[in-house]
Amino acid sequence: VSERSAVQVNDARAAVAFYGGTLGLPVAEEDGFHAVDAGPLTLYIDPADLSDGIVLELVTADVEAARTYLSERGCKILRWEGAGGVCLIEDPFGIRFNLWQESGE
Repeated sequence: VSERSAVQVNDARAAVAFYGGTLGLPVAEEDGFHAVDAGPLTLYIDPADLSDGIVLELVTADVEAARTYLSERGCKILRWEGAGGVCLIEDPFGIRFNLWQESGE
């Protein structure tokens, strides 16, 4: 598990204004998302149709293998873009997380 997570929002512009302006946290572009530097945690702003708040992020060497493994064990695939994209999964307990694989790995 990495020290990064995402917050899914319907309005990314408003989220950037809140985290960067209201809270005064540094916000930068990273991997096609806005990355909020919240100390030991990087919080990515994910403009998503599924607006569910905080999403844990798990980094894996192979998202396709992880997808198969987790699906076979009761996880639901909610959104799948493959390596370098959003791969949103819900575990059997209703917790949502994103599997992340850097592009080119």
